[in-house]
Amino acid sequence: MKEIIESQYNHGGQVCIRLNSMVHKSVVFRGVAIIKSGSRVDRNVHIGKNVHIGKVVVIGRNTIIGNNVHIGKYVMIGNNVIIGNNVVIKKGSHICNKTHIGNNVIIKTRCVTEEGTTINKGSTALKETRIAKEEFPTPDGQ
Repeated sequence: MKEIIESQYNHGGQVCIRLNSMVHKSVVFRGVAIIKSGSRVDRNVHIGKNVHIGKVVVIGRNTIIGNNVHIGKYVMIGNNVIIGNNVVIKKGSHICNKTHIGNNVIIKTRCVTEEGTTINKGSTALKETRIAKEEFPTPDGQ
């Protein structure tokens, strides 16, 4: 098992990129991050502190990942996604383009979001749920 810490990345902490992973050179790391084998991180992605990215994860371009985020294996994250702090995305989930995930959210195994969905802070998406835009309204009910 080979670990690589690449000096070409703009990072503020230790970054561990496992064998057979591809991370674009424009990716910005803000702190400690682990990227497991077989994962791919596209261009212009910002990764916060204490982020764990599981095996065979794909993260699309222009995505922002907050601090203390755990992304399980076999997760697909589209382009232009924003993931808040203290978020857990469990294995096999698919986060479509332009999805916004607030802080303190749990997305359970094999969930799928529609493009442009907003999941508000403190929400939990149950296992194998298709998350539509209207399923997570704003706190005032609109």
